[in-house]
Amino acid sequence: MIASHYIDNEITGFGEWDSVVTSGGSSILQTADAAFPERGNIGLRVATTSGNTAFVNKNDIADLEPGETLYIGSWWNLQATPSTITYCHGIRGSNAKFAIAVYSNGQIAMYYRQDSSTATSDPITPPNNWIYLVQAIKRATTNTSSDGWSRFYLDGNIAVEATGLDNFDTLNETLRLEAGCYLVGRSDFILDFDEIKISNLYPEPFVPSPEDEFISATRTVVLVPETPNGRGFADYCFEKLGTPFANRLFLQNASANESLNDYSEFQNEVENDITNYFTLNPSVSNNCMCFLYGPDLPGKFNESGSSYSSVSRLMNFGSTFTSSGSDNPLFNPANIERLTKTSLGGKYLATRIDAVTIEGAKAILDKGITISGLTALPDTDKFYSDQAAYKTSLSCQKLRLSTSDLEILENDAFVWGDILLSIFSTAGSRAVFTSEFNNSSSSLRSGLSACFTALSAGYAASLGNSSLSNTFDVESFFEMLHIGGTFAEAVMVAVSKLDYTAVPAGDPLMTVNFPKKGLNIYHGPGGPEAIDWSKPVAYLKESDDQTDLNLELLPTQRHCLGVRAVSSDGVEDKNTHVFAYTETDVSLDLLPQPLFQPYDVTADLLNAGTLLIGFSHKQLLGYADPEGFEILTDNGTEQLDLENPIASVLKKSEYQSDFEKQITPPTLPAKFAVRAYKNTYRGPLSRIVEVKPLSVPIAPEML
Repeated sequence: MIASHYIDNEITGFGEWDSVVTSGGSSILQTADAAFPERGNIGLRVATTSGNTAFVNKNDIADLEPGETLYIGSWWNLQATPSTITYCHGIRGSNAKFAIAVYSNGQIAMYYRQDSSTATSDPITPPNNWIYLVQAIKRATTNTSSDGWSRFYLDGNIAVEATGLDNFDTLNETLRLEAGCYLVGRSDFILDFDEIKISNLYPEPFVPSPEDEFISATRTVVLVPETPNGRGFADYCFEKLGTPFANRLFLQNASANESLNDYSEFQNEVENDITNYFTLNPSVSNNCMCFLYGPDLPGKFNESGSSYSSVSRLMNFGSTFTSSGSDNPLFNPANIERLTKTSLGGKYLATRIDAVTIEGAKAILDKGITISGLTALPDTDKFYSDQAAYKTSLSCQKLRLSTSDLEILENDAFVWGDILLSIFSTAGSRAVFTSEFNNSSSSLRSGLSACFTALSAGYAASLGNSSLSNTFDVESFFEMLHIGGTFAEAVMVAVSKLDYTAVPAGDPLMTVNFPKKGLNIYHGPGGPEAIDWSKPVAYLKESDDQTDLNLELLPTQRHCLGVRAVSSDGVEDKNTHVFAYTETDVSLDLLPQPLFQPYDVTADLLNAGTLLIGFSHKQLLGYADPEGFEILTDNGTEQLDLENPIASVLKKSEYQSDFEKQITPPTLPAKFAVRAYKNTYRGPLSRIVEVKPLSVPIAPEML
């Protein structure tokens, strides 16, 4: 039976170890400087001088039964290399010696000893950073069999393996772990190690738990080649995005060719390594929603006369490849909602980052992080597109961006259309460039493809095609971004086919904060009581002073419009004021904005030749501002003459509310009314008042 151990080095005084051995000037210390950066505060730092050892012991880690296996995993960070080979991490018994050694050039090798006392090594060259090493041993089933083996994993990949070992007798004792520099110490050797796990199963490295079901750094696996540049980019993703160390997947079989001959080559160079890694690391596999496909990996493969996108294939990873493309079940949904691990239904989000140089690839990642950090895109930013229907749609209005046809790009934030080449002028935020043209993203490392040119010009992300055009849905793409979804989510709902030609490039976690400040317009057919305050009919930018409305109108129906201001933080005013009324005639033409009815009309006969007409008027929201008012009379006929006003009164200021006019009265008795006017349009009549002639006094009778 094998005992399992987990040593995090957090207990002071080496409390998790059985003994500490040092000699000369060599040392092994518990220190925060050596702690594995993703969790914990303490790690072990070994620093040696020539010929002196420094190590810790863990006794009785295992009694290997015949046929049983032992795994020891730990995180390493080689700070300084030894002058010659140094044994660092080993399983020891009186007969058994199974060790990992470090060479003077930083290479790491596996050593094993069996009954014949032979040794072998197959060095691997890691960069100077944190790497996950696992040493594994299987004991042979009998003392006459050779089915034992020794294996060394580097970051989830088998680095070297020795099989057919007759190690039955060398593992017939209680084993101990020696960690540090336990045989010969060499000058200038410094090694940090932490998070040691001992088990009879492959020990997964630490995998942080995602906070929720949405895409995040903890749900993103970074795919890079097993090269110094690949490791450097993976560590850059840890530093900039927070992707976990366990989510770095080094494709040891991948070539640097941007294009592969066929799908089988892609399987051998990319997919098989992912499958193997996910098998060893089920926690990473269970968390994974997204692949970030890094630089210097094959970007496409040929099949049936076309070039297929590696990223599009990874979006369908785990399913059978179809050369005609697979319909994307998440394409253009009726309701756009954030995607979760569950709603993906076994599909994966994926984007690619590649460039001529590794620094260029890092710059693309940096630009995506910059876009995500903007409180809002500048109000001067523009959306350039040949999608006429979308540019005039309510969905596009939500973005609160100015739109323009494809032309010389100035203050450009987004470009979307059937584009081969673009002319870049003064830069806007340059968030996403989308070209639906064939071969628009045939290469991200060289050439003149539209997406390569855009990324070189400073765009944070692009979406194009490796050969034949895929179908991209502009409304789904931008609606996902508008509700707070990431670039990778926007791509998933906007691409009609997987296993096809779509090449999304850029930080998959990039989000875009569109300008929020402006006005939301609401419509109520018939009156304000019919307004649905949850459904704007128009969105205006802060700088807008007019807009076009697409309303379902009925003949002779009255309509009212409401407006609510939205702050720069996206907080909407909750007023319920109506700000405009309008009506349609029988031909569905809009009548002028109505004029409010004057009220409190009075008519006082001052003397036989002077009549004083007075009235009030309020300038209410939703009504037109009148130029003036007309006074009408019936001239004693009992019928108001609507065509020939007897007098008019001009409105002198915006805030004037009380009016009066002296006129010469017509034949009395007579009726009078007032109405507002603007241009040729007349408002409703006020209440009618009647004026009688002055009474003639009766002379007193002489008595």
